[in-house]
Amino acid sequence: DKRAREADDDEGGDDRAVSDDDRATAKALMLRVANKEPADVLGAWLSEEVPDLVRRARLLLHALLTRGSKSYTHVTTLLERYRDVLDALCAEALEDGAEVEMEMLYAVEDVWATLPHSVVVIVGKLLEQETVTAAHVAAWAIRAREDGPASILADRPWAPHLFEALVLAIEHGVTQQMALEQELSGLPAGSAEASAATEKLGEVNEGIGEALVAAVAALVREIQTVEARAGARADAGRDPDDADTWLLHLLVSRLASLMRRYQRLFEAVIDDAAAAVASAPEVAQRAFEAVRALPSITSEVPSVLVRDTIRG
Repeated sequence: DKRAREADDDEGGDDRAVSDDDRATAKALMLRVANKEPADVLGAWLSEEVPDLVRRARLLLHALLTRGSKSYTHVTTLLERYRDVLDALCAEALEDGAEVEMEMLYAVEDVWATLPHSVVVIVGKLLEQETVTAAHVAAWAIRAREDGPASILADRPWAPHLFEALVLAIEHGVTQQMALEQELSGLPAGSAEASAATEKLGEVNEGIGEALVAAVAALVREIQTVEARAGARADAGRDPDDADTWLLHLLVSRLASLMRRYQRLFEAVIDDAAAAVASAPEVAQRAFEAVRALPSITSEVPSVLVRDTIRG
Protein backbone atom coordinates (compact mmCIF):
# COMPACT_ATOMS: atom_id res chain seq x y z
CA ASP A 1 0.00 0.00 0.00
CA LYS A 2 0.97 3.68 -0.04
CA ARG A 3 2.55 3.66 3.42
CA ALA A 4 4.58 0.54 2.62
CA ARG A 5 5.88 2.20 -0.57
CA GLU A 6 6.78 5.32 1.42
CA ALA A 7 8.60 3.19 3.96
CA ASP A 8 10.56 1.59 1.11
CA ASP A 9 11.50 5.05 -0.10
CA ASP A 10 12.51 6.25 3.35
CA GLU A 11 14.23 3.24 4.83
CA GLY A 12 17.57 3.82 3.15
CA GLY A 13 18.47 7.04 4.94
CA ASP A 14 22.08 7.80 5.73
CA ASP A 15 24.52 4.89 5.52
CA ARG A 16 26.13 5.96 8.78
CA ALA A 17 22.79 5.81 10.58
CA VAL A 18 21.77 2.25 9.62
CA SER A 19 24.13 -0.63 8.95
CA ASP A 20 23.51 -3.24 6.26
CA ASP A 21 22.66 -5.78 8.97
CA ASP A 22 19.87 -3.53 10.24
CA ARG A 23 18.23 -2.69 6.90
CA ALA A 24 15.38 -5.18 7.27
CA THR A 25 14.64 -4.07 10.83
CA ALA A 26 14.81 -0.42 9.79
CA LYS A 27 12.31 -1.05 7.01
CA ALA A 28 9.90 -2.86 9.35
CA LEU A 29 10.24 -0.11 11.94
CA MET A 30 9.64 2.59 9.36
CA LEU A 31 6.43 0.87 8.28
CA ARG A 32 5.19 0.67 11.88
CA VAL A 33 5.89 4.37 12.34
CA ALA A 34 4.13 5.15 9.05
CA ASN A 35 1.11 3.17 10.27
CA LYS A 36 1.07 5.19 13.52
CA GLU A 37 1.46 2.09 15.66
CA PRO A 38 0.77 2.85 19.35
CA ALA A 39 3.88 3.71 21.35
CA ASP A 40 3.55 0.79 23.76
CA VAL A 41 3.16 -1.75 20.95
CA LEU A 42 6.04 -0.34 18.92
CA GLY A 43 8.26 -0.12 21.99
CA ALA A 44 7.61 -3.74 22.99
CA TRP A 45 8.28 -4.98 19.45
CA LEU A 46 11.50 -2.97 19.11
CA SER A 47 12.82 -4.12 22.50
CA GLU A 48 12.37 -7.75 21.51
CA GLU A 49 13.67 -7.22 17.98
CA VAL A 50 16.75 -5.20 18.97
CA PRO A 51 18.01 -6.02 22.50
CA ASP A 52 21.15 -3.88 22.10
CA LEU A 53 20.30 -0.45 23.50
CA VAL A 54 22.65 1.62 21.34
CA ARG A 55 21.47 -0.05 18.13
CA ARG A 56 17.88 0.38 19.25
CA ALA A 57 18.40 4.10 19.85
CA ARG A 58 20.05 4.54 16.45
CA LEU A 59 17.27 2.72 14.61
CA LEU A 60 14.45 4.45 16.46
CA LEU A 61 15.79 7.95 15.88
CA HIS A 62 16.65 7.15 12.28
CA ALA A 63 13.06 6.01 11.68
CA LEU A 64 11.44 9.00 13.40
CA LEU A 65 13.72 11.58 11.81
CA THR A 66 13.63 10.11 8.33
CA ARG A 67 9.89 9.58 8.38
CA GLY A 68 9.43 13.12 9.72
CA SER A 69 11.84 14.75 7.28
CA LYS A 70 9.07 16.45 5.29
CA SER A 71 8.83 19.28 7.80
CA TYR A 72 9.58 20.34 11.36
CA THR A 73 5.93 19.73 12.25
CA HIS A 74 6.15 16.15 11.01
CA VAL A 75 9.26 15.32 12.99
CA THR A 76 8.12 16.95 16.22
CA THR A 77 4.78 15.15 15.97
CA LEU A 78 6.60 11.82 15.74
CA LEU A 79 8.98 12.67 18.59
CA GLU A 80 5.96 13.51 20.76
CA ARG A 81 4.00 10.43 19.68
CA TYR A 82 6.85 8.11 20.63
CA ARG A 83 8.17 10.06 23.59
CA ASP A 84 7.28 7.23 25.98
CA VAL A 85 9.41 4.85 23.90
CA LEU A 86 12.32 7.30 24.01
CA ASP A 87 11.92 7.80 27.76
CA ALA A 88 11.78 4.07 28.43
CA LEU A 89 14.87 3.51 26.30
CA CYS A 90 16.80 6.22 28.18
CA ALA A 91 15.69 4.83 31.56
CA GLU A 92 16.80 1.31 30.59
CA ALA A 93 20.11 2.67 29.32
CA LEU A 94 20.69 4.56 32.57
CA GLU A 95 20.60 1.28 34.48
CA ASP A 96 22.78 -0.42 31.88
CA GLY A 97 25.31 2.40 31.50
CA ALA A 98 24.76 2.73 27.74
CA GLU A 99 25.12 6.15 26.08
CA VAL A 100 21.96 6.08 24.00
CA GLU A 101 21.45 9.85 24.22
CA MET A 102 24.72 10.40 22.35
CA GLU A 103 23.60 7.92 19.70
CA MET A 104 20.35 9.84 19.32
CA LEU A 105 22.21 13.11 18.78
CA TYR A 106 24.53 11.46 16.26
CA ALA A 107 21.43 10.23 14.41
CA VAL A 108 20.05 13.78 14.26
CA GLU A 109 23.21 15.07 12.61
CA ASP A 110 23.42 12.07 10.26
CA VAL A 111 19.85 12.20 8.98
CA TRP A 112 19.62 16.00 8.77
CA ALA A 113 23.25 16.63 7.73
CA THR A 114 22.27 18.87 4.80
CA LEU A 115 19.99 21.04 6.96
CA PRO A 116 22.12 22.20 9.91
CA HIS A 117 19.49 24.68 11.12
CA SER A 118 17.04 21.78 11.43
CA VAL A 119 19.62 19.93 13.53
CA VAL A 120 19.47 22.79 16.05
CA VAL A 121 15.67 22.79 16.06
CA ILE A 122 15.44 19.04 16.60
CA VAL A 123 18.04 19.11 19.35
CA GLY A 124 15.93 21.83 20.95
CA LYS A 125 12.90 19.52 20.82
CA LEU A 126 14.85 16.67 22.43
CA LEU A 127 15.97 19.08 25.18
CA GLU A 128 12.39 20.28 25.69
CA GLN A 129 11.19 16.68 26.08
CA GLU A 130 14.16 16.04 28.42
CA THR A 131 15.21 13.14 26.23
CA VAL A 132 18.70 14.65 26.29
CA THR A 133 20.34 17.14 28.66
CA ALA A 134 22.76 20.03 28.29
CA ALA A 135 25.56 17.68 29.33
CA HIS A 136 24.68 15.28 26.51
CA VAL A 137 24.68 18.12 23.96
CA ALA A 138 28.05 19.34 25.24
CA ALA A 139 29.55 15.85 24.96
CA TRP A 140 28.09 15.42 21.46
CA ALA A 141 29.56 18.72 20.31
CA ILE A 142 33.10 18.13 21.56
CA ARG A 143 33.48 14.39 21.08
CA ALA A 144 34.66 12.95 17.79
CA ARG A 145 33.63 9.46 16.64
CA GLU A 146 35.40 7.13 14.31
CA ASP A 147 32.64 6.73 11.73
CA GLY A 148 31.05 10.18 11.72
CA PRO A 149 31.54 13.95 11.78
CA ALA A 150 34.53 15.23 13.70
CA SER A 151 34.28 17.05 17.00
CA ILE A 152 33.42 20.73 17.05
CA LEU A 153 36.98 21.21 18.33
CA ALA A 154 38.62 19.08 15.66
CA ASP A 155 40.29 20.34 12.51
CA ARG A 156 37.22 20.99 10.38
CA PRO A 157 35.33 24.04 9.09
CA TRP A 158 33.44 26.13 11.62
CA ALA A 159 30.14 24.43 12.46
CA PRO A 160 27.81 27.19 13.71
CA HIS A 161 24.90 24.77 14.15
CA LEU A 162 26.81 22.93 16.87
CA PHE A 163 27.55 26.20 18.63
CA GLU A 164 23.90 27.25 18.41
CA ALA A 165 22.86 23.87 19.81
CA LEU A 166 25.18 24.46 22.76
CA VAL A 167 23.64 27.88 23.42
CA LEU A 168 20.19 26.28 23.23
CA ALA A 169 21.31 23.66 25.75
CA ILE A 170 22.53 26.39 28.10
CA GLU A 171 19.22 28.24 27.86
CA HIS A 172 17.26 25.06 28.48
CA GLY A 173 19.45 24.35 31.50
CA VAL A 174 18.77 27.83 32.84
CA THR A 175 15.03 27.23 32.56
CA GLN A 176 15.38 23.96 34.46
CA GLN A 177 17.59 25.62 37.05
CA MET A 178 15.03 28.34 37.78
CA ALA A 179 12.19 25.82 38.05
CA LEU A 180 14.15 23.62 40.45
CA GLU A 181 15.19 26.56 42.62
CA GLN A 182 11.55 27.63 42.87
CA GLU A 183 10.51 24.06 43.71
CA LEU A 184 13.17 23.81 46.41
CA SER A 185 12.01 27.03 48.05
CA GLY A 186 8.67 25.39 48.79
CA LEU A 187 9.98 22.05 50.08
CA PRO A 188 10.74 21.21 53.74
CA ALA A 189 14.48 21.24 54.38
CA GLY A 190 15.89 17.74 54.74
CA SER A 191 12.90 16.05 53.14
CA ALA A 192 13.30 13.32 50.55
CA GLU A 193 11.73 15.61 47.96
CA ALA A 194 14.21 18.39 48.76
CA SER A 195 17.14 15.97 48.52
CA ALA A 196 15.94 14.72 45.14
CA ALA A 197 15.47 18.27 43.83
CA THR A 198 18.90 19.28 45.15
CA GLU A 199 20.53 16.33 43.41
CA LYS A 200 18.72 17.18 40.18
CA LEU A 201 19.80 20.83 40.47
CA GLY A 202 23.42 19.72 40.82
CA GLU A 203 23.13 17.67 37.63
CA VAL A 204 21.56 20.60 35.78
CA ASN A 205 24.29 22.97 36.98
CA GLU A 206 26.96 20.55 35.85
CA GLY A 207 25.34 20.30 32.42
CA ILE A 208 25.21 24.08 32.11
CA GLY A 209 28.88 24.26 33.04
CA GLU A 210 29.87 21.67 30.45
CA ALA A 211 27.84 23.36 27.71
CA LEU A 212 29.32 26.76 28.60
CA VAL A 213 32.85 25.41 28.48
CA ALA A 214 32.19 23.69 25.15
CA ALA A 215 30.66 26.84 23.63
CA VAL A 216 33.52 29.07 24.77
CA ALA A 217 36.10 26.51 23.66
CA ALA A 218 34.49 26.27 20.22
CA LEU A 219 34.66 30.03 19.74
CA VAL A 220 38.23 30.20 21.03
CA ARG A 221 39.29 27.43 18.67
CA GLU A 222 37.83 29.23 15.67
CA ILE A 223 39.35 32.58 16.70
CA GLN A 224 42.75 30.89 16.93
CA THR A 225 42.23 29.25 13.53
CA VAL A 226 41.31 32.53 11.83
CA GLU A 227 44.18 34.40 13.47
CA ALA A 228 46.64 31.69 12.43
CA ARG A 229 45.38 31.99 8.87
CA ALA A 230 45.77 35.77 9.00
CA GLY A 231 49.28 35.37 10.40
CA ALA A 232 50.26 33.06 7.55
CA ARG A 233 49.03 35.63 5.02
CA ALA A 234 51.02 38.37 6.73
CA ASP A 235 54.17 36.21 6.80
CA ALA A 236 53.76 35.61 3.08
CA GLY A 237 53.50 39.37 2.44
CA ARG A 238 49.85 39.17 1.38
CA ASP A 239 47.14 41.66 2.24
CA PRO A 240 44.61 40.75 4.98
CA ASP A 241 41.54 38.83 3.87
CA ASP A 242 38.44 40.99 4.43
CA ALA A 243 36.31 37.90 5.07
CA ASP A 244 38.66 36.70 7.82
CA THR A 245 38.77 40.19 9.36
CA TRP A 246 34.97 40.28 9.47
CA LEU A 247 34.75 36.71 10.80
CA LEU A 248 37.28 37.43 13.54
CA HIS A 249 35.32 40.47 14.68
CA LEU A 250 32.11 38.44 14.67
CA LEU A 251 33.59 35.55 16.66
CA VAL A 252 35.21 37.76 19.28
CA SER A 253 32.01 39.78 19.69
CA ARG A 254 30.03 36.57 20.06
CA LEU A 255 32.43 35.31 22.70
CA ALA A 256 32.23 38.53 24.68
CA SER A 257 28.43 38.49 24.39
CA LEU A 258 28.24 34.88 25.53
CA MET A 259 30.31 35.52 28.62
CA ARG A 260 28.45 38.71 29.49
CA ARG A 261 25.08 37.05 29.10
CA TYR A 262 25.94 34.07 31.25
CA GLN A 263 28.27 35.70 33.77
CA ARG A 264 26.18 34.73 36.80
CA LEU A 265 25.75 31.20 35.51
CA PHE A 266 29.44 30.80 34.82
CA GLU A 267 30.24 31.93 38.34
CA ALA A 268 27.56 29.65 39.78
CA VAL A 269 28.85 26.52 38.04
CA ILE A 270 32.56 27.35 38.00
CA ASP A 271 33.51 24.34 40.15
CA ASP A 272 31.41 21.95 38.10
CA ALA A 273 32.82 23.42 34.90
CA ALA A 274 36.38 23.09 36.19
CA ALA A 275 35.78 19.41 36.94
CA ALA A 276 34.18 18.87 33.55
CA VAL A 277 36.99 20.54 31.60
CA ALA A 278 39.71 18.59 33.40
CA SER A 279 39.31 15.71 30.95
CA ALA A 280 38.33 17.85 27.96
CA PRO A 281 40.58 18.57 24.95
CA GLU A 282 43.49 20.91 25.63
CA VAL A 283 41.85 23.74 23.70
CA ALA A 284 38.86 23.58 26.04
CA GLN A 285 41.14 23.80 29.05
CA ARG A 286 42.92 26.84 27.60
CA ALA A 287 39.59 28.50 26.88
CA PHE A 288 38.37 27.89 30.41
CA GLU A 289 41.52 29.37 31.91
CA ALA A 290 41.21 32.37 29.59
CA VAL A 291 37.70 33.02 30.86
CA ARG A 292 38.75 32.70 34.51
CA ALA A 293 41.62 35.13 33.86
CA LEU A 294 39.27 37.96 32.95
CA PRO A 295 39.11 40.47 35.86
CA SER A 296 35.34 40.91 35.65
CA ILE A 297 32.97 39.91 32.88
CA THR A 298 30.55 42.81 32.65
CA SER A 299 28.81 44.73 29.90
CA GLU A 300 31.75 47.14 29.93
CA VAL A 301 34.36 44.56 28.97
CA PRO A 302 35.49 45.35 25.41
CA SER A 303 35.94 42.59 22.87
CA VAL A 304 39.64 43.43 22.55
CA LEU A 305 40.19 42.45 26.20
CA VAL A 306 38.66 39.06 25.55
CA ARG A 307 40.75 38.63 22.42
CA ASP A 308 44.00 39.70 24.08
CA THR A 309 43.33 37.43 27.06
CA ILE A 310 42.93 34.47 24.73
CA ARG A 311 46.10 35.39 22.84
CA GLY A 312 47.97 35.67 26.13
